Order: sequence, then structure tokens, then C-alpha cells
Amino acid sequence: MSAGWPVALGNGPLRLRPLAIGDRRDWRRIRQRNVAWLSRWDATTPPGADARPRTFGAMVRAMHREARAGRQLPFALEYDGEFIGQLTVNNIVRGSAQFASVGYWIDEAYAGRGLMTLAVAMAVDHCFFEL
Repeated sequence: MSAGWPVALGNGPLRLRPLAIGDRRDWRRIRQRNVAWLSRWDATTPPGADARPRTFGAMVRAMHREARAGRQLPFALEYDGEFIGQLTVNNIVRGSAQFASVGYWIDEAYAGRGLMTLAVAMAVDHCFFEL
């Protein structure tokens, strides 16, 4: 594994931990319940492209391969032990460029509480101070 991964980050009841295949049921349940709300922000696949993994397990395995290579940090977001979303630091580039991007989503029931703002701050701090 790359330095700084796998890692769990926490602040009070908020926790970021590696996304796991065992999150499948909660991930799907929350995504389905929030499909209309999340669709405003979800990325779309360009016409003719079908590069998305076919199953949740395949997606998690691909993300973990990227994490081991140091190119991605796929986090599950938990509040009081309950899965509530996902945050992924991706497109990590080293060398003179030194950049990455952050993508995330949260269950609408937990939106507006500052939880994702805190989660992004925790992930960014980990990137700058640990990685």
C-alpha cells in the first residue's frame, strides 16, 4: 500500500474510512433514495463511453488498485457509525505538478450540517500533511 493508505480519519462522530465491498447494500440504498437529489451533481458518461465498472465490487476493487498505486483515496463517510456518503481524492499526481481532485456525495438527510465541509477538510489535511 502507498504511504498514507489505508487510513481512517475522524473528528467526533464523523469518520472517513476506506470504502469497502461490504458497503454495497448501504451505498445502493442511499444512492437509490437520493437519485433525484444527487443527479444534479453526478458526473455523466460521455456518449459511446462505457468505462464504468459493472458491479459495486468491481468499482471498489478498481478504486483500491488506484489507492495502492498512490493515485486515489476512496473513502466511505460515516456519521455515528452509519454510512452516509462517499468522498474520493482522485487523479493524484506527484512530481512538479502536485495536484489532485476531490469528488463527494452525501445523503440528503445529512446535507447542510457542515459534515461534508469537515470531511473535505480532513481529507485535504491528510493529503497535505501525511501524503
